[in-house]
Amino acid sequence: MLGVALAAGWVAGSYPALYLSRLSPIRSLKGQNQPGTRSLTIRRGLVVFQFTLSVIFILGVIIIAQQMAYIQNKDLGFNKDQIIYFSHDYVLEDDTDTYYTFLEDLRQLPEVSKAASFSHDLAGNHGGTSGLTWPGKDPDTRIEFGSLEVGPGFLDALSVPMVAGSTFPPPSSDTLAKIIFNEAAIAAMGLTDPVGKIITLWGEPKEIVGVTKNIHFESLYEPITPCFFNMYPVLEKTLVKAETENLSATLAAIRAIHDRYSPNHPLTFQFMDDDFAKQYAAEQQLGQLSRYFAGIAILISCLGLLSLAAFSAQRRRKEIGIRKTLGANPRQLIFLLSKEFTFTVLIGILLAQPISYWLADGWLSSFAFHETLTVWPFVFAACIALLMAWLTVGVQTFGAARLNPVSVLKEE
Repeated sequence: MLGVALAAGWVAGSYPALYLSRLSPIRSLKGQNQPGTRSLTIRRGLVVFQFTLSVIFILGVIIIAQQMAYIQNKDLGFNKDQIIYFSHDYVLEDDTDTYYTFLEDLRQLPEVSKAASFSHDLAGNHGGTSGLTWPGKDPDTRIEFGSLEVGPGFLDALSVPMVAGSTFPPPSSDTLAKIIFNEAAIAAMGLTDPVGKIITLWGEPKEIVGVTKNIHFESLYEPITPCFFNMYPVLEKTLVKAETENLSATLAAIRAIHDRYSPNHPLTFQFMDDDFAKQYAAEQQLGQLSRYFAGIAILISCLGLLSLAAFSAQRRRKEIGIRKTLGANPRQLIFLLSKEFTFTVLIGILLAQPISYWLADGWLSSFAFHETLTVWPFVFAACIALLMAWLTVGVQTFGAARLNPVSVLKEE
């Protein structure tokens, strides 16, 4: 960073030093070393470049914010609110009857409506397999299924909607011989009236007891793929659906019950909402960084435009004095001086639009589910850039328009 700062300072200081060292003293004393058209073109080109970057960053902030809002409000197909989970003592897992008693004690709490065990979650942590066969399967067909291990009551706790059949029945001797698929899996297998049909998973026959709607069991980067829910009597994590706004009291009540069964093992809670938020932590950081960069880009652009406006106003002082002498009012002069800068900024805005669209479309395309690009963010970003340009130029042009023409014309 120190090297970059020194290099930038050296380059920035070298240009005016080299320029001034090449000036002719005689021409300078005669006032003939006025910047030419080429110099002004370079200045305008830099302002165009700065405003192009500014609009790109402004649009980046808007598009990222829209996508984050889309993710937060997206219907995932199940209810993840007020879901608490924790890893329980493996003693409970080994003793199935004791664990079911533990779950029943949790359900008796007035603050708790549902409780179940599970292993894989719905935030991208799941297994996968292609080891399924079903009636009418083509031997050459290979489909990769997501595998989610859940206990009795898991689908009910998350309010996963069923489109056919039912959720897993209460635990019994043949519970492990049941399986539930999502709609994408049934469509991929080409099954009609799937409930009651027998499939084979890893060499073991299982009966399809239900079909769920297509829920998002992975991040929104991924399309909805075929998956199945495989039931086990007890798994290593416990899920609790809280029905109260007082989470502190609910957590204390759950901890008290847990400590009765497993007093020597500390209990650590986690929230399902947090799991989904962690999936997009990088995008949240990107949004925050883009806001900083947008602010810096706008500031640099306005400084560049301010210097160009000051330079132009200084060069046209005599013209302004003559126009005022001939009757031009301040409003006409402000319009005259602002017109060329507005055109310069508009070029930058127009250049930024296709570049921004290309970048935004490429980033959004990395999500299987994303916000639709519309024209309004581009219009909004252009308006912000134009407004900032007018405010910046207005400071200089207003001062130039109020010049005393007598003092200007007496300078030489």
